[in-house]
Amino acid sequence: MTGVATTLEYFPAVAIVAPLTEKKAPYAFEERAQDYGLVATTYHCREFAPHFSKLARLSFDRVLWFSPDTPPSDISRNAAGRLLQMLEEKFLVPSRIVATAEGGIAISFVDGEKYADIESTNVGLILGVVSNRKSGTGGASAWEIDPSPAGISEAFDRVQNFFHPS
Repeated sequence: MTGVATTLEYFPAVAIVAPLTEKKAPYAFEERAQDYGLVATTYHCREFAPHFSKLARLSFDRVLWFSPDTPPSDISRNAAGRLLQMLEEKFLVPSRIVATAEGGIAISFVDGEKYADIESTNVGLILGVVSNRKSGTGGASAWEIDPSPAGISEAFDRVQNFFHPS
């Protein structure tokens, strides 16, 4: 049996949502491992399920990689999974998850002219960037994120405050 590789449609960008006091009910979706035909049921909030699914596909779907020579490493996928779980706990919904040119994984947020991402690199670093695409408004700001839960939470707060200043 021969298979045809194709890119699955990825949902359009989702606006960043402020944390909710009450979480929405999760739902189940099936994730099939490409090589093994295994089915695992995973529970995530409806807004996060497509992101977890895309993250899982980044481990084997070469079409999703920036370059066939630089796939996301186990290190970057594991870190991106932890980041996505923490985002789900805060209900901070990303716009997209993509493989980066260096082989890492970026979790990005877009709202109009504002852009932010948190990237897990293939060597284990976690980086953040915020940028206002409007000319003359200060450009981009990038920083290294402390991989501790407190450091990651602080980065999420920085991203959320960038989009929704207090």
